Amino acid sequence: MRWRPVVASGRRGPARGHDTPTRSDARRVDPRTAITALIGLLRTTGSAHFVAVPRTEADNLPRRNPNVNKDDGFTLNSQWRFSEEEAGRRWPAVGEDIQALGARLDDLGPKRPGTGSPLDDDDEASDPYRVSSAAFNCLTVGGDHLRALELLVVGNRVLHLTAAASLTRGALEALSTGFWILHPAERAERIARVRRWYGQNLNDQARALGERRSAAAKAAAPKLKGKTYKSTDAVSYTEANAPLPGLLFAWQLCSGFAHSRPWATLGWSQRTATSIPDTDLAVVSLTNSAARALYPVLPAVELITILVDLYERRGFTDLP
Repeated sequence: MRWRPVVASGRRGPARGHDTPTRSDARRVDPRTAITALIGLLRTTGSAHFVAVPRTEADNLPRRNPNVNKDDGFTLNSQWRFSEEEAGRRWPAVGEDIQALGARLDDLGPKRPGTGSPLDDDDEASDPYRVSSAAFNCLTVGGDHLRALELLVVGNRVLHLTAAASLTRGALEALSTGFWILHPAERAERIARVRRWYGQNLNDQARALGERRSAAAKAAAPKLKGKTYKSTDAVSYTEANAPLPGLLFAWQLCSGFAHSRPWATLGWSQRTATSIPDTDLAVVSLTNSAARALYPVLPAVELITILVDLYERRGFTDLP
């Protein structure tokens, strides 16, 4: 499997009238020089991304290598770490898993929970804020992100610097929220959580559209001793109860990429630093790789499998 190179344009830096490489300069930089050759014809080529940073910062950037088996500062779960060669072999299989899970979701979509099932009773007790609708919405959104990722990386063999992480982040957050809603054993807790989630949705809608907080929002999420829906709480809960150790960090890492945080883009990407003459700056070239992109995807695939199984059990298996 060969990924096509995607070269991003350079940026103008703030250094005393000096520029970072332009688009034409970027084309002269072969991103393959920063990429490990894989088995046979397999090579990964991530986006080449150029930033100008203070030279001392470039020299002191933490060395983050997902292929080493020691704690190098990030909380990395060893079960999701692979060498570049292993990651190249794993991506096609991960793509097949995502396609199979997508087919399961397509099959579940038209079905209502079985009469008398725990999920059916949840819906009756929580109407109109149905637990099944919220949980399946999270499954659909998470699955859609993973399907887009599979089409980009496996189907089209394109590995951008940050896009894979952004897609993975959307999947991790949606799926964690679905698990957070559906997992508690007590019906009262499942209903309380879905009301908090719907209430947050209505509050977000009011802010986005310039509306006043509606009576529906107040009814969906009455005062619950200060409790509201927070994505960090949902991901942390899922990490502890799925259980998927390291899930929170994987989501935080992907969020760092999605929000263009340098701790993630500079700290996680493959990089080479070149000093800019007569300045105190260095140009840092960043690239992605098969192993780096795969690391947060694996817990997302595990999580959607867990959540689909839980949804089916709550709605169709545990019948009276």
